[in-house]
Amino acid sequence: MKRLFFALWPSEQTRKQIDNFNQSLKLDGLRKVSSANLHITLLFLGNTDAKIECLLR
Repeated sequence: MKRLFFALWPSEQTRKQIDNFNQSLKLDGLRKVSSANLHITLLFLGNTDAKIECLLR
């Protein structure tokens, strides 16, 4: 099952800046997102087994 969503992806430089700040935080229990997964979700479509090609028509 895949999670489908529309998102904005920051530039590499922006992701590095966010990751540097993220690494500076030292809080117990904080779950950090890897820089490769940083994005802004505009619309979450949900979980689906459909093939992406079918959704683009």
